Amino acid sequence: MMHAHEDSPWPVLDELVERVVCARRQIAVAQAAEAKMLCEAVELIADRTAQLRQEAEQAGRRYDSSADLPLREVSLELGMAMRMSDRTVQARVSDAFTLVKEFPRTLEAWSAGDIDAGHAWGISRVGILLTDEDLRARYEDLALAAAATESPARMTQAAKAIAAPPAPRRSQSSPARRPTSALCGYKSCP
Repeated sequence: MMHAHEDSPWPVLDELVERVVCARRQIAVAQAAEAKMLCEAVELIADRTAQLRQEAEQAGRRYDSSADLPLREVSLELGMAMRMSDRTVQARVSDAFTLVKEFPRTLEAWSAGDIDAGHAWGISRVGILLTDEDLRARYEDLALAAAATESPARMTQAAKAIAAPPAPRRSQSSPARRPTSALCGYKSCP
């Protein structure tokens, strides 16, 4: 963060930049908190489904889970509160659940205001395609390092480059090139 200095050519601008950075950090913290709350919706849906199933069994009925009533109920309530469609809320809940459960360091950085929502969503949406836990953890570390210098708008492309499989090796007759390994398609890799 920049700090206004007495010898700064434009201290008023320095102070404005500091306030904007502080406001953006607060926005990021609030957005991360919202993601955590949306993740809680999954537990509410599961609990409500279990409750309805138990009530149906006690009444001698079979619970029809195809109706997705708890999902629709939660989505509609959140949608009204957030002024979004229930489908949009369902997508947001799903994204939040993935980020909170699968990308703990990304959530931590976002909750601290160190990255923006665009960084967090870019990291999780690309990284969820990596099924190996160790590979995903390494990816997350590299992606968070990239987030320190990439704009939120460029983060998804950077994340895709980090997650890209290694380039195929050339044959013996091709010129030698440095071997690549998984997760080294981005400039921050060694």
